Amino acid sequence: MSLLYLASVESTMDTAREMLQSKDAEELLRDYSGVAAFEQKAGRGQRGREWYARPGEGFCATFFFQEYPFDLLLSPPAALLAGVAAAEAVQRACLLAPEIPFHSMDVGLKWPNDLLLNGRKLGGILIERLDLPAIGEIALIGVGINLRIQHFPLELAEKAASLILEGITDISMEQMGAFVEESLNYWVERLRGAGFPAIISRWRELDRSVGRKYRAPTTGGLVTGLAEGVSDEGELLLRMENGNIIRCISAESIS
Repeated sequence: MSLLYLASVESTMDTAREMLQSKDAEELLRDYSGVAAFEQKAGRGQRGREWYARPGEGFCATFFFQEYPFDLLLSPPAALLAGVAAAEAVQRACLLAPEIPFHSMDVGLKWPNDLLLNGRKLGGILIERLDLPAIGEIALIGVGINLRIQHFPLELAEKAASLILEGITDISMEQMGAFVEESLNYWVERLRGAGFPAIISRWRELDRSVGRKYRAPTTGGLVTGLAEGVSDEGELLLRMENGNIIRCISAESIS
Protein backbone atom coordinates (compact mmCIF):
# COMPACT_ATOMS: atom_id res chain seq x y z
CA MET A 1 0.00 0.00 0.00
CA SER A 2 0.96 3.64 -0.28
CA LEU A 3 -0.21 7.01 0.93
CA LEU A 4 -3.16 8.82 -0.62
CA TYR A 5 -1.70 12.18 -1.72
CA LEU A 6 -3.97 15.23 -1.73
CA ALA A 7 -3.16 18.70 -3.03
CA SER A 8 -4.25 20.70 0.00
CA VAL A 9 -5.99 20.01 3.33
CA GLU A 10 -6.61 21.83 6.57
CA SER A 11 -5.06 18.95 8.52
CA THR A 12 -4.06 15.45 7.44
CA MET A 13 -5.14 14.17 10.87
CA ASP A 14 -8.63 15.65 10.54
CA THR A 15 -8.90 14.55 6.91
CA ALA A 16 -7.89 11.00 7.80
CA ARG A 17 -10.42 10.92 10.63
CA GLU A 18 -13.23 12.25 8.45
CA MET A 19 -12.47 9.83 5.63
CA LEU A 20 -12.37 6.85 7.99
CA GLN A 21 -15.69 7.87 9.50
CA SER A 22 -17.29 7.77 6.07
CA LYS A 23 -19.03 4.77 4.51
CA ASP A 24 -15.89 4.07 2.43
CA ALA A 25 -13.62 3.37 5.42
CA GLU A 26 -13.01 -0.31 4.61
CA GLU A 27 -12.03 0.53 1.04
CA LEU A 28 -9.71 3.31 2.24
CA LEU A 29 -7.97 0.99 4.70
CA ARG A 30 -7.61 -1.69 2.05
CA ASP A 31 -6.11 0.59 -0.59
CA TYR A 32 -4.04 3.15 1.37
CA SER A 33 -1.68 3.31 4.33
CA GLY A 34 -2.64 6.87 5.18
CA VAL A 35 -3.29 10.39 3.93
CA ALA A 36 -0.64 12.93 2.89
CA ALA A 37 -0.92 16.47 1.55
CA PHE A 38 1.36 18.78 -0.38
CA GLU A 39 -0.11 21.71 1.58
CA GLN A 40 -1.44 21.68 5.14
CA LYS A 41 -3.20 24.85 6.23
CA ALA A 42 -4.14 24.11 9.83
CA GLY A 43 -2.17 21.13 11.05
CA ARG A 44 -1.79 20.43 14.75
CA GLY A 45 1.44 19.96 16.60
CA GLN A 46 2.19 19.29 20.23
CA ARG A 47 -0.30 20.80 22.72
CA GLY A 48 -2.49 22.10 19.91
CA ARG A 49 0.17 24.31 18.32
CA GLU A 50 -0.30 25.06 14.65
CA TRP A 51 1.79 23.15 12.08
CA TYR A 52 1.47 24.91 8.74
CA ALA A 53 3.20 23.63 5.63
CA ARG A 54 3.23 25.67 2.45
CA PRO A 55 2.89 23.77 -0.85
CA GLY A 56 5.84 21.44 -1.39
CA GLU A 57 7.82 22.60 1.65
CA GLY A 58 6.95 19.93 4.16
CA PHE A 59 6.07 16.29 4.46
CA CYS A 60 2.69 16.06 6.21
CA ALA A 61 0.94 12.73 6.59
CA THR A 62 -1.28 10.68 8.87
CA PHE A 63 -0.81 6.92 8.79
CA PHE A 64 -3.44 4.30 9.67
CA PHE A 65 -2.60 1.34 11.88
CA GLN A 66 -5.11 -1.32 12.88
CA GLU A 67 -4.64 -3.83 15.70
CA TYR A 68 -1.82 -1.78 17.14
CA PRO A 69 0.17 -4.08 19.46
CA PHE A 70 -0.17 -1.95 22.59
CA ASP A 71 -2.83 0.10 24.32
CA LEU A 72 -3.41 3.25 22.27
CA LEU A 73 -4.20 5.16 25.44
CA LEU A 74 -0.56 4.85 26.45
CA SER A 75 0.74 7.78 24.46
CA PRO A 76 4.46 7.60 25.38
CA PRO A 77 4.93 4.14 23.81
CA ALA A 78 3.09 5.13 20.63
CA ALA A 79 4.96 8.41 20.31
CA LEU A 80 8.33 6.76 20.98
CA LEU A 81 7.79 4.08 18.34
CA ALA A 82 6.71 6.67 15.76
CA GLY A 83 9.61 8.92 16.69
CA VAL A 84 12.16 6.15 16.18
CA ALA A 85 10.60 5.32 12.81
CA ALA A 86 10.63 8.96 11.66
CA ALA A 87 14.21 9.49 12.83
CA GLU A 88 15.45 6.47 10.89
CA ALA A 89 13.55 7.67 7.80
CA VAL A 90 15.38 11.00 8.05
CA GLN A 91 18.69 9.16 8.39
CA ARG A 92 17.91 7.40 5.11
CA ALA A 93 17.14 10.76 3.52
CA CYS A 94 20.52 12.10 4.67
CA LEU A 95 22.24 9.32 2.73
CA LEU A 96 20.86 10.85 -0.49
CA ALA A 97 23.53 13.57 -0.21
CA PRO A 98 26.78 11.53 -0.25
CA GLU A 99 28.86 14.70 -0.39
CA ILE A 100 27.72 15.53 3.16
CA PRO A 101 29.49 13.37 5.81
CA PHE A 102 26.83 11.25 7.50
CA HIS A 103 28.43 11.76 10.91
CA SER A 104 27.83 15.51 10.58
CA MET A 105 24.05 15.01 10.39
CA ASP A 106 22.92 14.45 13.98
CA VAL A 107 19.39 13.05 13.82
CA GLY A 108 17.81 12.75 17.25
CA LEU A 109 14.64 12.78 19.30
CA LYS A 110 13.37 14.97 22.11
CA TRP A 111 10.81 13.41 24.42
CA PRO A 112 8.06 12.74 23.68
CA ASN A 113 7.57 13.61 20.01
CA ASP A 114 10.07 16.10 18.56
CA LEU A 115 12.35 15.13 15.68
CA LEU A 116 15.69 16.98 15.73
CA LEU A 117 18.38 17.59 13.16
CA ASN A 118 21.66 19.02 14.43
CA GLY A 119 19.93 20.14 17.60
CA ARG A 120 17.04 21.99 15.96
CA LYS A 121 13.46 20.89 15.42
CA LEU A 122 12.94 19.22 12.06
CA GLY A 123 9.53 17.72 12.67
CA GLY A 124 7.10 16.18 15.07
CA ILE A 125 4.76 13.32 15.83
CA LEU A 126 1.07 13.44 16.78
CA ILE A 127 -0.80 10.34 17.94
CA GLU A 128 -4.57 10.08 18.05
CA ARG A 129 -6.93 7.14 18.09
CA LEU A 130 -10.20 6.39 16.37
CA ASP A 131 -12.74 3.76 17.30
CA LEU A 132 -14.93 2.70 14.38
CA PRO A 133 -17.90 0.53 15.40
CA ALA A 134 -17.74 -1.69 12.32
CA ILE A 135 -13.95 -1.95 12.14
CA GLY A 136 -12.45 -1.47 15.58
CA GLU A 137 -9.70 0.68 17.00
CA ILE A 138 -7.28 2.46 14.67
CA ALA A 139 -4.12 4.36 15.52
CA LEU A 140 -3.67 7.63 13.61
CA ILE A 141 0.02 8.55 13.49
CA GLY A 142 0.68 12.06 12.23
CA VAL A 143 4.20 12.83 11.00
CA GLY A 144 5.41 16.27 9.93
CA ILE A 145 8.93 16.88 8.57
CA ASN A 146 10.36 20.12 7.19
CA LEU A 147 11.72 19.34 3.73
CA ARG A 148 12.18 22.51 1.67
CA ILE A 149 11.56 25.42 4.01
CA GLN A 150 14.31 27.97 3.38
CA HIS A 151 13.03 30.83 5.55
CA PHE A 152 11.48 30.43 8.99
CA PRO A 153 9.71 33.16 10.98
CA LEU A 154 12.15 35.16 13.10
CA GLU A 155 10.97 33.55 16.34
CA LEU A 156 11.73 30.08 14.93
CA ALA A 157 14.85 30.77 12.90
CA GLU A 158 17.29 29.58 15.58
CA LYS A 159 15.17 26.64 16.70
CA ALA A 160 13.88 25.09 13.47
CA ALA A 161 15.58 23.02 10.79
CA SER A 162 14.76 21.77 7.32
CA LEU A 163 16.47 19.21 5.15
CA ILE A 164 17.20 21.69 2.38
CA LEU A 165 18.93 24.09 4.80
CA GLU A 166 21.18 21.21 5.85
CA GLY A 167 22.07 20.42 2.23
CA ILE A 168 19.60 17.56 1.61
CA THR A 169 18.08 18.82 -1.63
CA ASP A 170 17.07 15.68 -3.51
CA ILE A 171 14.39 14.19 -1.27
CA SER A 172 10.85 14.35 -2.62
CA MET A 173 7.70 14.19 -0.56
CA GLU A 174 6.89 10.80 -2.07
CA GLN A 175 10.34 9.44 -1.19
CA MET A 176 10.03 10.65 2.38
CA GLY A 177 6.57 9.11 2.55
CA ALA A 178 7.95 5.75 1.44
CA PHE A 179 10.84 5.97 3.93
CA VAL A 180 8.54 6.78 6.87
CA GLU A 181 6.01 4.10 5.92
CA GLU A 182 8.66 1.40 5.59
CA SER A 183 10.23 2.42 8.89
CA LEU A 184 6.89 2.47 10.74
CA ASN A 185 6.04 -0.99 9.42
CA TYR A 186 9.46 -2.30 10.41
CA TRP A 187 9.20 -1.03 13.99
CA VAL A 188 5.65 -2.25 14.44
CA GLU A 189 6.85 -5.72 13.47
CA ARG A 190 9.86 -5.36 15.78
CA LEU A 191 7.47 -4.45 18.58
CA ARG A 192 5.37 -7.54 17.90
CA GLY A 193 8.43 -9.76 17.80
CA ALA A 194 10.85 -8.29 20.36
CA GLY A 195 8.52 -6.24 22.52
CA PHE A 196 8.74 -2.67 23.74
CA PRO A 197 12.35 -3.02 25.06
CA ALA A 198 13.54 -2.99 21.43
CA ILE A 199 11.88 0.40 20.92
CA ILE A 200 13.27 1.80 24.17
CA SER A 201 16.79 0.63 23.31
CA ARG A 202 16.74 2.39 19.93
CA TRP A 203 15.06 5.48 21.39
CA ARG A 204 17.84 5.85 23.97
CA GLU A 205 20.42 5.82 21.18
CA LEU A 206 18.57 8.72 19.52
CA ASP A 207 17.62 10.56 22.72
CA ARG A 208 18.63 14.23 22.83
CA SER A 209 16.39 15.10 25.80
CA VAL A 210 18.90 14.51 28.60
CA GLY A 211 19.82 17.71 30.40
CA ARG A 212 16.92 19.71 29.00
CA LYS A 213 14.53 21.44 31.38
CA TYR A 214 10.92 20.26 31.45
CA ARG A 215 7.75 21.37 33.20
CA ALA A 216 5.38 18.61 34.29
CA PRO A 217 2.00 18.46 36.03
CA THR A 218 1.82 16.52 39.30
CA THR A 219 -0.81 16.08 41.99
CA GLY A 220 0.93 18.89 43.86
CA GLY A 221 0.96 21.26 40.89
CA LEU A 222 3.47 22.06 38.15
CA VAL A 223 7.10 21.15 38.77
CA THR A 224 10.29 21.69 36.76
CA GLY A 225 13.34 19.51 36.46
CA LEU A 226 16.05 18.21 34.18
CA ALA A 227 15.50 15.21 31.93
CA GLU A 228 17.49 12.11 32.89
CA GLY A 229 16.25 9.88 30.07
CA VAL A 230 13.27 7.56 29.72
CA SER A 231 12.02 4.68 31.83
CA ASP A 232 11.57 1.16 30.49
CA GLU A 233 7.90 2.05 30.00
CA GLY A 234 8.65 5.17 27.98
CA GLU A 235 8.02 7.75 30.70
CA LEU A 236 10.24 10.81 31.01
CA LEU A 237 12.56 10.64 34.02
CA LEU A 238 12.79 14.10 35.55
CA ARG A 239 15.32 15.05 38.25
CA MET A 240 14.06 17.62 40.72
CA GLU A 241 16.23 20.24 42.44
CA ASN A 242 16.28 18.07 45.59
CA GLY A 243 17.73 15.17 43.59
CA ASN A 244 14.56 13.09 43.51
CA ILE A 245 13.59 11.55 40.18
CA ILE A 246 9.94 11.44 39.15
CA ARG A 247 8.30 9.67 36.21
CA CYS A 248 6.17 11.71 33.82
CA ILE A 249 3.72 10.68 31.13
CA SER A 250 3.11 14.34 30.27
CA ALA A 251 5.68 17.14 30.27
CA GLU A 252 6.58 20.21 28.24
CA SER A 253 10.12 21.11 27.27
CA ILE A 254 11.12 24.63 28.32
CA SER A 255 14.72 24.53 27.10
